[in-house]
Amino acid sequence: MAKELTPEQLMERAQQLVSNRMDSIRELAESRSILDQAHAEHAEKIAAIERETAAEIATAERANAAAFEAAKRAGWSDEELKKIGFTGAAKKPRTRKTAPRSPRVAAPVESAPSEPEATAHAVPALAASHVSAPAEYAHTQ
Repeated sequence: MAKELTPEQLMERAQQLVSNRMDSIRELAESRSILDQAHAEHAEKIAAIERETAAEIATAERANAAAFEAAKRAGWSDEELKKIGFTGAAKKPRTRKTAPRSPRVAAPVESAPSEPEATAHAVPALAASHVSAPAEYAHTQ
């Protein structure tokens, strides 16, 4: 006959199973944190490179426009420069002027719920803000 386990032994076995599962969640959470940090760092690097590149291109465009104008002042016509293969100074995209915005009228402020109510609703909302989306929705780029 099999030896029956005590309630303490049963609880210990259950605790071990839960502990193993929690270890995998801890590892997953740490891995996700590293992934999120990598995405953030690379986004910052990409933005910095785009700013630097845009500045370099703008400088080159200004130099090209100045050289094109210098060639015209030296007696070359637009048509002659075009026949040679110069299509003209790079043209910058036009910017559209927008109508001025009308002033916004502030919406009336509703009265806040009493503190116990506010706390009761804020705690689940706070907890929900730390829940990650399922993997199929996370980090799609």
